[in-house]
Amino acid sequence: MGWRPADKIAVALHNFKANGVHQLTVHIGDLLYVQEELDSGEWCRGYIFYEPSKRGIFPASYISIKESTSRNIGSERIVVPAGDELLVEATQGLREWRWKLRELYVRGSRERWRPLYHAMEEVVNWRRTLVSSNTTLEALQETKVKLSATIDEINRLSGCPLTPRDPATGAAVDSQNTSILELWRLHRDRRADSTSDHTPGTLRRQRKAQPHGHLHHLFMRIDSVDHPFTENSEIFFFLSIGGKDQLSERYLITMAKGSYRQPKSIGERKSCVFTDLGSKDIETDIYLVCQIVRNGKMLQDKKYHSQHSFRRPYAVGVLDVRTVLQEQESSETAEHIKTITMPLYLCGTNHESNFATFHLNVIQKTGAKGGQKPGCAIALSLRAFHRKQLSVVRMEIPMLFTKATEMVHKLGFPDVILPGDARNDIYVTLEGGSFSKGTKTAERNVEVAVNVVDKSGTVIPRAIVSGAAATPSHEYISYIFYHNNNPRWKETFKLVIPFEKVPDAHLRIVLRHLAKDESKDKSEKSFAFAYLKVMNDNGSIISDGTHELLVYETGGKKWTDPAAYSSQTPQSRGDDTELRVCHHEREEDIEGRVKPRPGRPQRQGDRYHINPHLLHQAHPEN
Repeated sequence: MGWRPADKIAVALHNFKANGVHQLTVHIGDLLYVQEELDSGEWCRGYIFYEPSKRGIFPASYISIKESTSRNIGSERIVVPAGDELLVEATQGLREWRWKLRELYVRGSRERWRPLYHAMEEVVNWRRTLVSSNTTLEALQETKVKLSATIDEINRLSGCPLTPRDPATGAAVDSQNTSILELWRLHRDRRADSTSDHTPGTLRRQRKAQPHGHLHHLFMRIDSVDHPFTENSEIFFFLSIGGKDQLSERYLITMAKGSYRQPKSIGERKSCVFTDLGSKDIETDIYLVCQIVRNGKMLQDKKYHSQHSFRRPYAVGVLDVRTVLQEQESSETAEHIKTITMPLYLCGTNHESNFATFHLNVIQKTGAKGGQKPGCAIALSLRAFHRKQLSVVRMEIPMLFTKATEMVHKLGFPDVILPGDARNDIYVTLEGGSFSKGTKTAERNVEVAVNVVDKSGTVIPRAIVSGAAATPSHEYISYIFYHNNNPRWKETFKLVIPFEKVPDAHLRIVLRHLAKDESKDKSEKSFAFAYLKVMNDNGSIISDGTHELLVYETGGKKWTDPAAYSSQTPQSRGDDTELRVCHHEREEDIEGRVKPRPGRPQRQGDRYHINPHLLHQAHPEN
């Protein structure tokens, strides 16, 4: 019985501990080069691929043969694993760089260890993206270029020579089949990449402090809420530019009647991450705004009994988080987290009409001091992350994140769109309206109910989300201002309409007047409605701009039939439709704004933020 040549690549499936002088210890996952096989097929002889000095025999049943290919290096022929050459290079590099990383750590060379550690993390993440192959070819190609740039950066940090690469794919070129002049050009361009601030795809360009090329994230954990809630309440958090323009969607937590949210173990505390902030965003006056809405009686100081709960403005809080972002920008302590107390200001009936902008009074210190209740506050922990994907942050500091940590997205496009980041979100901001008294002697208590309806009039279930962490619902209910015919809500919610139902979907906005001692069913108090189609007749998403929606009376059955009102009544001023099956009150309307990209509103109105991802997929030729 003898040995025969094998010349194969294998991977270890089980651990094998050497018991004899000629045996080789292998571990699960080791890549092995099989030089020879025993005729009986029971044993193999070879070495660990990336540690050729370790040679010996090992059981054939402990390994699995992999596809391989041969490559000529000068006069020598070597066998390497088959597959994407860049993946093979990344895998081999990670095995070699780990020894350099360990050496720097033992020597205490922190200034050299840290950049190498982060660069290796990036290689792991780019390699994972390539292995999964669950994205577009264009995105994969971009990932390969970034991976090759990261590998070159590590080689530069390690003092290794740069590898000549194909500039289009990032793959190493075959030096045996490439002319000397072409190799010189590739080396020249690659060396220029390592020092240029403007060459696309290089790691150095990604790591320098560019004003518009990085993503920033703000982690927020709610440690405690020090306030006695006498009614069920909703607490919304969102980021705002200058306290005026909403930057992110809202994050929601709920508080039950009579509850305090006292400090718990870190794993039980509510938390979220405001993602995809741009460098321009964090350089402006950026605030964390809190709005509290109670669900209960119309007036808290009255003892009357009501069968219904009304969403009523209650309190606000606001923090300037720009200082947190700037402090973290210069901090290199990964575990650093800042605890801040946010005072709460009760708006009361005197300030409730300005509830949507009441936090501006707090910022400007005008008219809000009297609403501050001593001892009422929310304790928050804040931590900013810069220039990293969120997946990398989770790996670096896993103790901050739990399964319940919610991602709170920026409204519109981030500065950098990463491969695989596809969002089909439609954000609707209910800004305000103008209504007449009608037959009432006092002004109305207006409540707005929004449904997503298909062409048959059926309400699409679970199509509305009031904020991150909220359960999808079939209806969104606005909060109510007491005796106010010109309410300004500024409430943002998200539409999660199944993609196939978008062409036939529209928003039906029903207006209700509710008495403070409401005893009848709410549907009997609907006095008007408006509607807004999600998609235009030509197949495009509703256009960018202000939409002043017309309000119609709800008398008769026509207002519940989309086939009647959507084809014979205009939804907004300027529509060409002439026939009207519902009566329009000239003094009543709702304004709307559609924004398919990030921007600041120029006037009051319902503001609808449409993510361009949805527009592109629905109408790809545009």
